[in-house]
Amino acid sequence: MREYLVTLLISAALCYLITPFVRSQALRFGAVAEIRGRDIHTTPTARWGGVAMWLAMSVTFMIVNHLPLVGKSFGHEAQGIFLASTTI
Repeated sequence: MREYLVTLLISAALCYLITPFVRSQALRFGAVAEIRGRDIHTTPTARWGGVAMWLAMSVTFMIVNHLPLVGKSFGHEAQGIFLASTTI
């Protein structure tokens, strides 16, 4: 159970730390949702939030593979699902 909690905390911490960097890069490269009349936000909003979550998940997945208990759960099947979902 402790390893699952560690996995959750690693993923959450990485996502929290990576998101500001990805947001700044999205603003720098112009990957923003422009303001339309029907939108609530008043400033351009970065559109690369999924990239930050994907990076956090990827790094967490690589770390978790080395944990004794959880690493057994993340075998070749899980790696295949992860790679397939990445291509989609």
